[in-house]
Amino acid sequence: MKAKILFIAFFFLLIGNEVFAQSGSNPFVGSNHSYYVNSTDNGVTHDGAHTDNKYYWYLTDDSDVKITTPGTIYTAGQAWGTDVAPIANLFKIDITWGTSASGNTYHLYLEEYSGNNCITKRKIIINVIPNDFDISIADLGASCSDASGSIIVNDDENNLGNTVKIFTIDMKTQADMTASGAFIPDWKFDYEVTVGNGSFVSVSFDDNTSDTNDGTANTGVVTVDNDDYSIQMTVTFSNVWNKADDVTVTLSKGVELTYNTPDGDPSNDEGTVTINALPNTSDIMTD
Repeated sequence: MKAKILFIAFFFLLIGNEVFAQSGSNPFVGSNHSYYVNSTDNGVTHDGAHTDNKYYWYLTDDSDVKITTPGTIYTAGQAWGTDVAPIANLFKIDITWGTSASGNTYHLYLEEYSGNNCITKRKIIINVIPNDFDISIADLGASCSDASGSIIVNDDENNLGNTVKIFTIDMKTQADMTASGAFIPDWKFDYEVTVGNGSFVSVSFDDNTSDTNDGTANTGVVTVDNDDYSIQMTVTFSNVWNKADDVTVTLSKGVELTYNTPDGDPSNDEGTVTINALPNTSDIMTD
């Protein structure tokens, strides 16, 4: 009985990983995948033995009905499929899977025609799955400026120095990604920092990133380099001592770079920190 329970648990684990992990036969919505034959180096170079042969690719639904109007099902990187004639040397095609394909099964067919018109036919089954790629940033809640508790010098209320806040930006979580093997951490995103009553000073990221911004602008594009699922973003700003402030980091255009998969859940792409106002205490006066 115990063995049976363990087997069932393992079976469902396999199903879970299959649904979650991305590949050309299990692509996420919005991802781009290459499909190819007769290649010695992952679809880059054509095997010379097949030079000048003609290729005819086409896609069908799970009932083997040919899809002749792709619409939002897929976008093709080359002229192929539908009802076009076989094309010479078209040993590789690229497909971006659209929103209408989500949850559906498709059959991708290839027919290769030799010079004497003999045909070899191949087929791959493709299950398009919902997009689980997600970049997120969390709110930091409310706090005081870094000037809280320091002495404010007379006539210097608007020169209180800078406040520094650190946001965490995640590509899902490392535990999720490691368990499923769904993504190699290779991703990028755009960002914008806005400050309410105060002034933006600078932004920086940890060592595992490259940023198009030199740090002095409030916008930029960040690419995460060293297989990191999580990075730190440091925002420096100044705020008015007796006014509350909201500092907001907005992420956009998140992309998983291996398969060009867009951010599947943009709802958590904004992080805010609220800076509570310091008491509006006057100068110390005396009689």
